[in-house]
Amino acid sequence: MEIIKNILDLNKAINDFKNVGYVPTMGGIHNGHISLIKKSQKKCKKTLVSIFVNPTQFNDKSDFKKYPRNVKNDIKILKKHKVDYLFIPYLREIYKKNTKKININNEDKILCA
Repeated sequence: MEIIKNILDLNKAINDFKNVGYVPTMGGIHNGHISLIKKSQKKCKKTLVSIFVNPTQFNDKSDFKKYPRNVKNDIKILKKHKVDYLFIPYLREIYKKNTKKININNEDKILCA
């Protein structure tokens, strides 16, 4: 399994394949993820799993910091299931420095689903 940390290397790794299955996760690999991985492996030439805990999904920054992470265990499980690529991007890969934040006057607090 190739572990990839940046978008440039990810593009290089999968560029030659037209049929790549993608299983996005926040880590904590479980049987639901494994089921999706197995489907991908049956239908696609390569399977890519990502682990990215997105800070924008958390209303409270302390929840983001407390979110359970066990990347070593996730890697062990994914290797066991013969995943081709694991993408674990750095936060700066996903959110560049010039990313803008939009304030919608706290409407997001009541519209959050």
